[in-house]
Amino acid sequence: RPTSVTDGAELQLIAFPTIVELIGVSPTAERARASLQRASSGNGAVLIVTEPGLDATAAARAIHDGSTRSAGPFVALDCAIEDAATLEPHIFGPTALAGTLLLANLDQLPTPLQARLAQALRDGQIEIDASGRGVRFDVRVIAGVSGNLDEAIREGRLRRELSGRFSLRIDLPPLRQRPSDIPMLVGCLVGESAMAARIPVPTFTREALTLLAALP
Repeated sequence: RPTSVTDGAELQLIAFPTIVELIGVSPTAERARASLQRASSGNGAVLIVTEPGLDATAAARAIHDGSTRSAGPFVALDCAIEDAATLEPHIFGPTALAGTLLLANLDQLPTPLQARLAQALRDGQIEIDASGRGVRFDVRVIAGVSGNLDEAIREGRLRRELSGRFSLRIDLPPLRQRPSDIPMLVGCLVGESAMAARIPVPTFTREALTLLAALP
């Protein structure tokens, strides 16, 4: 028997935030959303750990939008793409002042910049000249690491003192840990695509949704 693509679930059941990575009503998805809610109510540095294929940007954006810094800039930098000369002025300059700075692939940030960032997070200020005069480091840092965090620290790609400066760690769960969310995810993606194309929303049989949820 054909059933709704959402299998009766409505998107308004999603409390916070409505981002693709965390759509669903499973306990795993709800815990992850609760972690984002806690992060948005604070001001400390946040470390988001994902598996390859998951993007921390949407989660970081949701934290920023729900925080007291939402009126400030949201600046996203990928440490795996940009070189040190580009990263340094963006991290320690006025680019993200009073806002949020996302550093994707933090373990790819050059080691000297990792040491400087750890010091800035520790002291709440940065040195701006040879005399040691400092200014407030008024930036909320959210960093993303894709893969095994402990392995990155053990191999020296991520400095231990930097990883210890994050007050909250959030692990975004992969879809295989919450297969019960797949019908709702299908409903969201297919429904949005159908509305954008101005066509009727397709339906899936219950057997089709069960098969999708059973795939590894």
